[in-house]
Amino acid sequence: MESNILREKIQQLFQPFEALNPDEIAKYLELQGIKGIRMSIFNCPIAEYLKRNLPEDMKIRVRVDKYIINNFMGKIPNQIGRFITNFDANKYLELVKNND
Repeated sequence: MESNILREKIQQLFQPFEALNPDEIAKYLELQGIKGIRMSIFNCPIAEYLKRNLPEDMKIRVRVDKYIINNFMGKIPNQIGRFITNFDANKYLELVKNND
């Protein structure tokens, strides 16, 4: 996937989160049935959300401040970064895969 097409797709995927706070992002992901693993750049709920909505051959990594998909890097919006920080700090237990 070309970087400009990927950038547009990521913007579309992050669009539902624009007006949401971290708790609302957690509720959105819960309603989507998305769970993740704390402290995991490959399997946090945001990475799992991207995996669900992007081609399977994409290598997806998500950090508090940025995402890396294959060799393309972009900025994580602030409210999503705050969600990831809260998730890693044991908030949103309903989103933890396998109750780890």
